[in-house]
Amino acid sequence: MCCPLSQAWEVFSYLEPEIQDSLLTELTDHETRELLAKLRPDDRTVLLEELPRQTILRLQNLLSSRDLIEARKLLDYPEESVGRLMIPDFVSVLPDWTIEQAFQHIRRKGRETETIGVIYVTDAQEKLLYALELERFVLASPSATVESIMDHSFVALAPEEDREEAVKKMQKYDLFALPVVDASGVILGIVTADDVFDVAVEEATEDIQMGAAVEPLKMSYREASAWGLYQKRIPWLVGLVVINFGASGVIAFYEEMLASALALAFFIPLLMASGGNTGAQAATLMVRALAIEDVKGAQWIKALGKEVQRSRRRKPVEFHHGHRGGGDWHHQQRLVYRPDRRVSHDGHCTRLKPHWRIVSCRLEFCPCRSGRRQ
Repeated sequence: MCCPLSQAWEVFSYLEPEIQDSLLTELTDHETRELLAKLRPDDRTVLLEELPRQTILRLQNLLSSRDLIEARKLLDYPEESVGRLMIPDFVSVLPDWTIEQAFQHIRRKGRETETIGVIYVTDAQEKLLYALELERFVLASPSATVESIMDHSFVALAPEEDREEAVKKMQKYDLFALPVVDASGVILGIVTADDVFDVAVEEATEDIQMGAAVEPLKMSYREASAWGLYQKRIPWLVGLVVINFGASGVIAFYEEMLASALALAFFIPLLMASGGNTGAQAATLMVRALAIEDVKGAQWIKALGKEVQRSRRRKPVEFHHGHRGGGDWHHQQRLVYRPDRRVSHDGHCTRLKPHWRIVSCRLEFCPCRSGRRQ
């Protein structure tokens, strides 16, 4: 099933870069020129970012002079900045216009912009004065002036800001479009909710990957090669192996104690797995809290204290095991994990070497005899 070329541009921006590149090689120069002219400026910028260099050069030659200047201007902004998401087409009105004059202007210019949900009020030098929802125009009297429904307060972005800032402000103020202004307050364009939602998904994916000790992928998992996945994961795995060497050194330090109470070695995997799970829980909570700014960077000391307090409040974990032997003796083993440094085995106490208090334990054997011990 195919669609007319007049509708193809609406579908084109949703395709994968490989499919876009393949289609562009099949289209004639005239068809490609018509397609590029109808693409939104921000979609055209993304297209020029992701395609092979040879294809980009061909597309630049097919762009009109106006579109080429616009594309180069957007590409001059830093990668992952608000400027790369910006749409330079919007509807603006003057404050001394009446509501009826503003509506006539909106009808003329509205078809050339992506959204008319928000109308921007500027002065003669295009300095942003206010952002008004279309609803305010609809409810106002046709003879009233635009300035009479303004309160001169608005939220705006700078083109150099990180695109994640657009996500935060749009979420905080419940807006579906934000203006982008330069240092002097002149409006340059707008950022819309559909582009910001894509950024939010990408940023959340990046946080999840970093929380799992994986360098963030710059592409989807489906597009990533086996070698690319290896390069993203192996540095962290090597680092974790080095850390585990330290844990092995701790175990070697207590070699004599382990040799005298071999049962302790049986619980090393349990302790390591519990420590790993606890670390994964804490890391997941903290990474997400930092991502949504529930915890600020300067509050890490308070967060660390909370985790230490939680560790100290853990209840002892007890295991009971009973065994009846050859008929004339009985013993019960009671294993207690507590922050202590002493082992009691068959009534004989041995002082352990110093442990970290949070991870130290006491292993206690309490024999119960009903007769002569065999």
